[in-house]
Amino acid sequence: MTRLLQRLPRTLALAACGTSLLWVFGCGEEEAPPPPPAVVREEAPPPPPPEPTVTSIEDLKKQLGISDMVILEEDDAPDTDEERIAVLKFFDAFAKGDDKALGGMLSSADKQQLAALVKDGSWKSVTADLNMIEIKTGASPESKPCAFGLFAFEAGDDEAGVWLFDVAGATASFDAELTPPDVMGQLSGADPIGKWYELIAAFLAVAEEPDVVVEIVQEDRTVEGDSSAAPDNGGGGGMGGGGAPMRRKPVDTPINPGGPPGLTPGG
Repeated sequence: MTRLLQRLPRTLALAACGTSLLWVFGCGEEEAPPPPPAVVREEAPPPPPPEPTVTSIEDLKKQLGISDMVILEEDDAPDTDEERIAVLKFFDAFAKGDDKALGGMLSSADKQQLAALVKDGSWKSVTADLNMIEIKTGASPESKPCAFGLFAFEAGDDEAGVWLFDVAGATASFDAELTPPDVMGQLSGADPIGKWYELIAAFLAVAEEPDVVVEIVQEDRTVEGDSSAAPDNGGGGGMGGGGAPMRRKPVDTPINPGGPPGLTPGG
């Protein structure tokens, strides 16, 4: 114990000295507190894709029992379910030879033509030979909805038609457009509807040209010294008698009215 008491003052002195040295030389700067952990923000998941605004053609064909012969790609289909359904049902009537279903969607003029074709047997014979119907939809130059159908047959050449259509709820009406002459040899695969209307415009432009008037050049054949009068043509229509002028020769191939392909008059 005595020795411990003897050493205590020395220990305290060293402690005091150490404290003084710390004040003089410093104890070093205190370490800065560690930074707070970084907040990891979770990225919000991408928004879900928008709900489709129309039913796919594949689903509609299954729901409506559309024939496999009817081909309509998504990119060529209308933008509403009502129009998609109307177009599919319209061409399905051709594929199935269903004149009653087709007649319920035709304009008055086309309905009368269809009735005549059913009566003479043309409708049944032509639709029985159908192999495939490829469809594209678009708009006429007047921005009216229209549908193009390319009809392929088991035997014979392909044919086509364009119909304007109007859909109001579950009711649809289709009205056939004019068919230009020699249309099948001039259609564009990329834009058959645009080409169809281009051909109609070209044909109508020719049809509306004014009639050609042929001017008859008069020649004086009176013999000098001959007082006889020129022969009388009866005041009528000889070449030199001032008859009606010649008219332009009619177009050989008249434009066909619209209607079911292969079933137009003479088709």
